[in-house]
Amino acid sequence: MTERNVSNSKEGLESTNVSLLARVRCNEGTAWEMLVELYAPMIYSRCRHHWGLDPADAENVGQEVFRAVARSITGFRRQREGSFRKWLRVIIDNKCRDHFRKQSVDVAEGGTQAFDLIKSIADEINDDSVSDGDAEIGEKSILMRQAMRMVQDEFSTRDWKIFWDVIIEDKHRSDTAQNFDVSENVVYLAISRIQKRLRQVFEDLLDDDIYPNEKFD
Repeated sequence: MTERNVSNSKEGLESTNVSLLARVRCNEGTAWEMLVELYAPMIYSRCRHHWGLDPADAENVGQEVFRAVARSITGFRRQREGSFRKWLRVIIDNKCRDHFRKQSVDVAEGGTQAFDLIKSIADEINDDSVSDGDAEIGEKSILMRQAMRMVQDEFSTRDWKIFWDVIIEDKHRSDTAQNFDVSENVVYLAISRIQKRLRQVFEDLLDDDIYPNEKFD
């Protein structure tokens, strides 16, 4: 994404309180750019690390994934399909399978051995029993970082550092309040505003357990 597109997406983020998913369904251009910014790293990562695609193929498959999303996102219902991430993962995996099938056709002249090699690679990579747990953690981590980065500029440097200290660094509110020379109530309000904004913008696009929350002993 270019600097101009990133700037436009941030302007779009700040311009409305309507959820990003609702805006994408209304065909808002900046909303679509933001959806791409949020999910492109996760799509690329799954193509590369789960399916073993090289960088160029991963980018090409990613484009096919977003084309499929554009065609079908109006029909997505969280209550029916589950989380958006899992719905998207089905699309990613289908497009990766399509990629391997196309490779199989392209190398048909290479004979049965080449075809069997490609098929065995696809089957081995598609064995979810091995890496589903790690994949879940990795995908959620990528999405959390992207979502946080996309709203960061809406908040003051102080409030963001307070949020980071307590939520990411797992520091106690009292210690953070002392470090920033503010009351614990100020710390609480800063964290609450950022958490509320994350849920407001990314409603129905992120799993509930992706949103960063304060940890208590």
